[in-house]
Amino acid sequence: VAADDRGNLQAQTGGRLTPAAALPVADRDLLFIALKLGFMEAALAEGKAVAYVEDCFAGLSDGARRLVLGS
Repeated sequence: VAADDRGNLQAQTGGRLTPAAALPVADRDLLFIALKLGFMEAALAEGKAVAYVEDCFAGLSDGARRLVLGS
């Protein structure tokens, strides 16, 4: 995931950057999940916050849920 000089999100696909708006809907959803998890991880790394997530990934396919869970 990268941002250009105007703040537009891009994802690296096939060795090149592709604008998030040009990605298929499922890939765009994964891109935003990755960003949200990254921000959450950074906030929790400071040790001053607690996160509770309940069933927020229920709408994702099984493959996407496995990807998010890292298994």
